[in-house]
Amino acid sequence: MEKEKKQSKCNIHPNLNNNFLLFEEDNIHTKICFKCAKEQTEFNDKIIDQDEFLHADQNYIFSGFPPLEDKKIYKIIQNLQIQKDNSIQEMFVEKINDYFINLKKQINQKIDLLHNQVKQKLIQMEDLDKNQRDTFLDIYNEISSKFDIQQLLKEQQQDSEQRLKEIIQQKYQNIKENTDKLQKRIAEYSNTITKIDFIIPNLIQQKLLNLIDGIDFFSKDIDNVDFEKSKSYGSSQNLQIQRLQNGQIQITQSIDNHHGVSYANFILDPNQKYYQRTRQRQQRIIQYNMLQ
Repeated sequence: MEKEKKQSKCNIHPNLNNNFLLFEEDNIHTKICFKCAKEQTEFNDKIIDQDEFLHADQNYIFSGFPPLEDKKIYKIIQNLQIQKDNSIQEMFVEKINDYFINLKKQINQKIDLLHNQVKQKLIQMEDLDKNQRDTFLDIYNEISSKFDIQQLLKEQQQDSEQRLKEIIQQKYQNIKENTDKLQKRIAEYSNTITKIDFIIPNLIQQKLLNLIDGIDFFSKDIDNVDFEKSKSYGSSQNLQIQRLQNGQIQITQSIDNHHGVSYANFILDPNQKYYQRTRQRQQRIIQYNMLQ
């Protein structure tokens, strides 16, 4: 039979047992009653019941012992002890799943909205395009006198041959005027067609894919996130991209800093391939094919 622990009584408070520890740096008692301990310290976390020590197993963590400079550590390791039975997957898999579900939902919503806006724009352009093509044909039929010539060929009257010659001679006299009319309409039509361009959408698509590749739950290094603007100049930088009449792409970069605003122009040939170097853990090169 286990021997019963002998309890000593407090000399000041005879009704209380000396079964507490007081462990202030300059005031340590290994046997003291709770009331005496309270009278000698204003910190409850410096008092521990001896039974708490006696029943503590290897997993037990005290709320104030051993003495530490940062008292928050006790609570932290207590919480870690509670969580130790939960695996990393159990702790984070639901949050990560929710993250990707929400990410896909938001991206899909934006893509669907943009897709519908583009389709509406195409419908508007189709109406304009049809009108331009109709106008183009009207002008061609007018300057060619196609139907007048058809009628003369069908009639085969005595003066038909002479009238045909006159019409054709008139076409030569009006050759510049007629050429200018058609070229103007062709330019207007071509301008409508060239408004649809995949270069910038392809560049943005590649940028989005690169950003998605950069999603990292295990790093807090914000420098590796390449949507951050470069801080090497301590300035704000803006890009404007436009297609020139010769088909080349002009990129204008404006840099606003304490010296004022400066500009840099870059001309890209759509028939060439260009490379963008991005700074990540390992430098990688992204190839942009301007013909995509």
